[in-house]
Amino acid sequence: MSVIVLVHGVNQQQKGAATIHEEVIHALSDGIRNAAKDVPDAELQSKANALAERISALDIEVSTPFYGDLFLKPRVDGSAAQEFGDSLARAWIQSASERAARERTRVVAEQELRQLTAQGEAQGVGRMAGSAFESLGRIPGLAQTLMGVATAIKPTFSQLNLYLSDPVLQQTIREEVSRQISPATRVVIGHSLGSIVTFDVVRTLNQRLPLFLTLGSPLGLKEIIYKRLQPQPPSFPGPVQRWVNIADREDFVASTPDLRPLFSEGMPTGSRFDNDETVDNGNDPHGLDRYLTKKVTGLALIEALIPLL
Repeated sequence: MSVIVLVHGVNQQQKGAATIHEEVIHALSDGIRNAAKDVPDAELQSKANALAERISALDIEVSTPFYGDLFLKPRVDGSAAQEFGDSLARAWIQSASERAARERTRVVAEQELRQLTAQGEAQGVGRMAGSAFESLGRIPGLAQTLMGVATAIKPTFSQLNLYLSDPVLQQTIREEVSRQISPATRVVIGHSLGSIVTFDVVRTLNQRLPLFLTLGSPLGLKEIIYKRLQPQPPSFPGPVQRWVNIADREDFVASTPDLRPLFSEGMPTGSRFDNDETVDNGNDPHGLDRYLTKKVTGLALIEALIPLL
């Protein structure tokens, strides 16, 4: 039975469960080893390293439920996806104007945002489809970063929109994830779109979950994600004992990195919501493996899994 359940994000349709599983096993182990170096207690450090070895040796079961193939089937997307993509692009540009590390990126993003606002007032929002998406390519550093999110940007917003707007698809994906969760499960990890899927799943669990870990999550995109979650308003998932959210400041999918103002309502007494860490994932800010190898990720896993040793 799976101790760790990890759910992938967008643009994985050309892979499979076994491929993703092999990739994440090494990254999970490396994250724990990296974190163990900073553990001051020698006994706990030894246990953490033993934990990493057991994950590498597949002695601790890690499940990677796969749903990417569902996006290989032709689906009607059309204008709804275009509008969603435009809104998502606007959110990314807004985030870049406020949070980008490079001044040039911030300045150009501010210029593009002003131009989009002026165009919208002159032409009407309904005639603006695609304008924000096109603006991304004119912002130095931003287009390149977003291209690292996926082979192309369009699958990102297309798959997000399809999941949020297709109840049958939602149910199919949630059932695939739920099948992997058992009484032995101590950690559920969601990356990118997978964080939305896992949020939907863990809040309906009939068991306590020691750790819910979200990486590069778009849950904080208030207008285009948060307000489309059901039921409204979203709140802290009751079965979760600890929720840790981690974001790279250059990961524009996670352009609202602190989820606590939106999801702290209803947090049970004794539960924790940790959202203090931003990480540096280098030239692949949304990369799953980059998130998994970080010390903050490893420390959260150590705390949740040490009781197994």
